[in-house]
Amino acid sequence: MEEQIHFKEDTAKPENRTNLSLLSILQIEEIRNFIFDKLHIKNDCLIYPCPNLVKEEFAISLRPDFVIKNFIGEENGYIEVELGPENDAQIRRYKSEKKCPVFSIVGKKSYTPSDLSLEEIYNYIMTIKTKYQNTQQSVSLKLFCVLVKFYVIEGNFKTTSSRACLSDKMLSTSLIEKVFSSFCRESIIQAENKALPGKIKLDTISENGFSLRVYSRKSSSNSISLMSRSGGREIIYFPSLKKLEEYIPYRKEICASYAKLVAELGDKDILNMSKTEKAHLPLKVVEDNFDKFAVLIKNLW
Repeated sequence: MEEQIHFKEDTAKPENRTNLSLLSILQIEEIRNFIFDKLHIKNDCLIYPCPNLVKEEFAISLRPDFVIKNFIGEENGYIEVELGPENDAQIRRYKSEKKCPVFSIVGKKSYTPSDLSLEEIYNYIMTIKTKYQNTQQSVSLKLFCVLVKFYVIEGNFKTTSSRACLSDKMLSTSLIEKVFSSFCRESIIQAENKALPGKIKLDTISENGFSLRVYSRKSSSNSISLMSRSGGREIIYFPSLKKLEEYIPYRKEICASYAKLVAELGDKDILNMSKTEKAHLPLKVVEDNFDKFAVLIKNLW
């Protein structure tokens, strides 16, 4: 196939391991027919890991889990897979970007809305798996079932902690527009990718918020939030100087300058508060001074 295909998958994430195992079992005709019938996908189509979609207005990358194309390369839709419930904001963004169907496969059948669930695929496999005993296909089926049973059916996946890309609503705000005008597209990482040195990462856990993060080898998530917003409130939160120095110890002078800027703009407590406390400034103050923050952020990544 002369098509782009996403191959830089972070297999440390259970969602991505499950996606790859799902791709594997699509090579079994019965499984392929079951999923295609449920999603009303035409037989002359292929499903494969989706390359990035680029949204020119804000120059950011979007990437559903799978793209659906027919044999002559025409797009027939996209598939987004979750171990938990549907990520509504993400689905809406994909639909606004591409005028073709976006199918949602969630973890459990009880998670609505959705087009299909991993649990339903698992239950279907239970009815046919004996036919594939002692075959190579049985290995793919077993891997998929083990992953779905552990993370979905037994509930060993924390759905509340999953982070997503920013909503269209948040992307249209003045502050986020300033972020994109201050940093080139190549230096902005989206939620589905790991934080890296020399780049900022934008993600959120709700439609009305955002977190601007940079790489930190001291953090279990490999990143620290330099500023964030939640619940649509007109407030931007910042980590304390103590937290900055602990998580970015190799940039202590810049950490001090970053905290000093927050102090000069209104919250002097940032210099003395505990590691777990957060400083805050009015949204408008941060918007009006974002160019100053951007200079320091480029020295903290």
